[in-house]
Formats: sequence, structure tokens, C-alpha cells
Amino acid sequence: MYRLTMSPIIKKRKIYEREEGSHAFFPSKKTTDNYLMIKQELERKMIEDRIRSFRFYTPEDCREEMNLGASTKLNLFEDPWKIKKTLTSSDVNEHLCRLLLPVEAAHNHITAEWGGDRVEQVEDMVGEWVVVWDYDTGSEHELVFKRWGSSKSFVLVDN
Repeated sequence: MYRLTMSPIIKKRKIYEREEGSHAFFPSKKTTDNYLMIKQELERKMIEDRIRSFRFYTPEDCREEMNLGASTKLNLFEDPWKIKKTLTSSDVNEHLCRLLLPVEAAHNHITAEWGGDRVEQVEDMVGEWVVVWDYDTGSEHELVFKRWGSSKSFVLVDN
């Protein structure tokens, strides 16, 4: 024959629940759950109110700030990698030994930043030595940036 017993904590809770007038009254689970739900709802509403108080920029606001030359907009992250390239089989072919770059990206982020002499060397297929960072291996490589003669594309080659 088995005898069921209650733990001391449950016994105390049951005793205190019966003595509602005492100061040591334990709230029921239902009361505690309601309190937590109300507390979470209030916290959620406070967060919503804070978000509503943020300034949302319309396209007109952005243009106005650009014309004034100042901005109150906070940029939390700017991607430092302006040119990204997923390697293809022709990029890693040991006989070709070159990395083909998108023409528009090369114009916008490389030749637009350089002066006339460097761009002339690139356009004349002589090339300009550049240091390239390989993010995956964490290594630097000295390559020549130049314009490919046949396709007029920009390439990085190892001379």
C-alpha cells in the first residue's frame, strides 16, 4: 500500500491559501499568470510608443537633408566590401590565371577614385599594381588591375 504525501512547500501554500486574511497569503497561479501577462503587455506598449516617437524619413526628407549637406539619419552599418565576386570555374582555372570584375563596379569604385595617370595605365592594358584582400583566407595578394583587351572587361591578374 502506498501513502501519498505532500511536500512541505505545497502544505504551506495550502495552509496560507485558506488563511486569506493573513499577511503570508500566496497568490494563486492564475493570479500570477494574469499579473505576468499584464506586465508583458505594458512593456510591449511602452516599446511601441518609443518606436512611434522615432522619426521616419520620407524620400522628400532625405532629398532636403542632402541639399542642406547634413543628415540626422543614423547609419548603423555600412558594408565595407564595395565589390563582391562569387568565383566561377573560369576564375579559378589555372590556365587563365585572372579574376574578371564587373565593369560597372570597377568604374564606380576603382577608376572613379583614381587620378588620370593610373586610369590611363589601366586602359592601355599596362595595368596598375593593387593589393587585394582575400576575406576567406585572411591573406593579401599583389595583383595587376587592368583592362582585358578582347572583352574590354576589367581583370585582376598575377604577372
